[in-house]
Amino acid sequence: MKKSLPWLGWGVALVAVALSIYTAQETLETRKRLALAEANAKEAASAGETQRRDLEARLAELRSQVRDLQARVAETKKTQKTAKTPDAPVRPSAEGELEDEDGEGEPGESEAQIREKNVIRAQMGTMTDMAYKPFFDEMSFPDEVRVAAREALTEFAVRRQQRQNDAFRRGNVSAREVRADRDLAMATLRGRLQLILSADQFAQWQAYEPDSDQVLFQAILDGQLNMLASGLTAENLRLARDTMAEELARYIDRFENSDELYTLVNFNLAQSQALQDSLERLGQALDEEQLGLVQGFVDQATAMFAAMGQ
Repeated sequence: MKKSLPWLGWGVALVAVALSIYTAQETLETRKRLALAEANAKEAASAGETQRRDLEARLAELRSQVRDLQARVAETKKTQKTAKTPDAPVRPSAEGELEDEDGEGEPGESEAQIREKNVIRAQMGTMTDMAYKPFFDEMSFPDEVRVAAREALTEFAVRRQQRQNDAFRRGNVSAREVRADRDLAMATLRGRLQLILSADQFAQWQAYEPDSDQVLFQAILDGQLNMLASGLTAENLRLARDTMAEELARYIDRFENSDELYTLVNFNLAQSQALQDSLERLGQALDEEQLGLVQGFVDQATAMFAAMGQ
């Protein structure tokens, strides 16, 4: 799982985990029910493997689409260059890095890095829409302002995700260093948005932005709980969603302000602890049956987090 999903982070891990979660009752009173639970677990594992293969296939398809798009863009640019300056090709360096005189990719980026960046950009565009939908809906921006603001927010999310991926791969970067890079990216984002939004609009964005991660988690959890804990009442589903989102945002923020290494294991441990704390809070508000559904969700998520770190 860890090898097939190399850019997990900023809640994307939670999305991947949710693909293989199923709900189960925690308390088993007889051997017969224990055997049934074991059978269900095997079935869920098989389903999770199938879902994993489906996800890998979808990612492979997305990469293929990105490569096709890049080829079309390159061909278009080549045609345009031929009409203006015939001798301006994209040429590989001795190290196999791309040198594009039109600025396609950053200096020193390999073709594989450019492809990964494009896949991340597609993912982060979706995440940005989830995190900022309430803000955009409330503001009712003109189309051109919304497009420009979304592009700036997506670019910030891409840089944030790339920094996380780099830290995961290296394994020797502190969470505080990752957070410092995020803060620099946030300063750049603020500067861009000040040029796009009016003073009042920018002030409203500043008021909304600290809650954007929590809104993202709410959007993710809403769909997963609806699908995987469908026995929850509407009120309890909202309560579970909001409680978990709040704890996830709090734990990840605390982790990113720590001196711990920014590894996938530590990142997922923060998420696991957040879900466990959520469960304790929900235990005071839910009856045994409803709490059991949430317990099943949390148990499977925690188990998957542990498996991803192996």
